[in-house]
Amino acid sequence: RRRLAAEASKLGSDATDSQQAKIQHNKNGLQRKVSNWRSIQLLYMPGVLRLQASEDEPDDITKVKLWLPSQVP
Repeated sequence: RRRLAAEASKLGSDATDSQQAKIQHNKNGLQRKVSNWRSIQLLYMPGVLRLQASEDEPDDITKVKLWLPSQVP
């Protein structure tokens, strides 16, 4: 997540089409991984659903809160 956010911010608006396509491809892959994580997470951590619902979903996938076990109150 951090690496992808750093790459995207480093390129900024000066990125070529192929660089932007690569970043978008990586963001799509990250989105799939986050979706899979959340599906598995609900099996083992059902209380997280309430926490996820209480937070607004950010537009940028690199800023999504994963609610790891150490982050759950």
